[in-house]
Amino acid sequence: SITYSGFKSFKEKYSNPGLLVFDAHPDCEVGTSTVDHESFVRKLIEDGILKKENLIMVGVRTFSDNELQFLKENGIRYFSMDKIFGDVAGICDTVMELCRQFDGLYVSMDIDVVDPAFAPGTGYLEAGGLSSQEILYFIKRVKLLKNLRFVDLVEVNPSKDNKLTVALGARILQELI
Repeated sequence: SITYSGFKSFKEKYSNPGLLVFDAHPDCEVGTSTVDHESFVRKLIEDGILKKENLIMVGVRTFSDNELQFLKENGIRYFSMDKIFGDVAGICDTVMELCRQFDGLYVSMDIDVVDPAFAPGTGYLEAGGLSSQEILYFIKRVKLLKNLRFVDLVEVNPSKDNKLTVALGARILQELI
């Protein structure tokens, strides 16, 4: 949920900010008045902080009925793992093109977008995610965008890890520097 506060501050600096989210979950649950990790994306939109057309989600594969309905009703662009498999380069090209329309790009990466075979040290293991090679491909491409201004990386949990997740998280950050 740190992305909520981060993007809220980010929005103050840009007239047309975009949010690119890499996550296994859309985080659009019906929430309460507080912000949490299951509803922060929905809250950003409902609170008028993020325009729904300025949100792009990559790697989602586990939805509740509420979340799927919210995504569809709001026309939110998302690339599920079903769409990504077999066309990583094509989806990445599309994401790059969509991200170029923003004057400032904020990238939020939940490590659970990566398959637990490559990143088991997280709170919500969801099989069928991106490989470590695929996420690094996305990151190497996204970092070429001239409007990339901010990145967060969340849900790396060393206490649940066998050192793979921490190493991948460090590599992702290294690629972005």
